[in-house]
Amino acid sequence: MRANTAESAAFKRKSAFAWVWELAPRERRAFGACVGGWALDAMDVQMYSFVIPALIVSWGITRADAGVLGTAALLASALGGWLAGWVADRFGRVRTLQVAILWFAIFTFLSGVAQNYEQLFVARALLGLGFVSGPRELFSWANPSAPNIGGKRWV
Repeated sequence: MRANTAESAAFKRKSAFAWVWELAPRERRAFGACVGGWALDAMDVQMYSFVIPALIVSWGITRADAGVLGTAALLASALGGWLAGWVADRFGRVRTLQVAILWFAIFTFLSGVAQNYEQLFVARALLGLGFVSGPRELFSWANPSAPNIGGKRWV
């Protein structure tokens, strides 16, 4: 039993993420929320790339139209990131994060039930406003609780 504990401690020290085990429980939860938000954000882009060929076939849209659909969310996310900063300064980061997550969820659902190109375009463009806002606010919110490790913060 003691050997396993020593091996575990040695592994934690040698691991690239050994610093995660040094975090307090609150800091670890904040880090987990940041990673989870970032992963869900990235998953949306990846999953959408698998849907594009089906949309081209079923709706008969061109590849250029499909590209516009993909770009709509990304362009709107630039505006969403800026707006999220302004809203967070006015109403607080936690409230902004809550609204961004709800916004992202609603417009992701609406993207899934869109019946034509125009509906999907509007849903994806509006989804983009919450696209960057969530992870941006997560990292801003978590930064004060981030430990200073080796002169750098993990956020």
